[in-house]
Amino acid sequence: MSPAMRRTNGLVMALAMAVWAANSAMSLRDWRPPLFALIGVGVLFSSAAVLGRLKRNSGQQRSGGLMALLDGCPRWFEGVVLALTFLALGTGIYRSLERLDGGAGLGRSGWAFDPLIVFMFGGLALLHLLQVQRSASREDGR
Repeated sequence: MSPAMRRTNGLVMALAMAVWAANSAMSLRDWRPPLFALIGVGVLFSSAAVLGRLKRNSGQQRSGGLMALLDGCPRWFEGVVLALTFLALGTGIYRSLERLDGGAGLGRSGWAFDPLIVFMFGGLALLHLLQVQRSASREDGR
């Protein structure tokens, strides 16, 4: 994947998270849950950057721009992010089913406006960027 395409993918994912967070804040009439979801995504990205910096060898950094922050991030971190994403998905589904059982339907804060979706977008975006980073480093090694 070309560097321009990687930047475009990152920009589209960031824009989707921002739009979804704004939509969630407007539908919930409360800005705190989407903000906390965005903070959670920021913590994931910061953790990936710190772990990448700790694990990176001195001559390993080959990427340019923001992707260089993820160079050297350990593979087990992807499993942690995937587990957190599945946990958020399970929590969202459980809350939706609970609302359906209560007779309220999807109601005011439906599945479409759940701030957990913002966190899931962020987790999936980070997983995608880590996979793109790994494939780019393998191509550079050839």
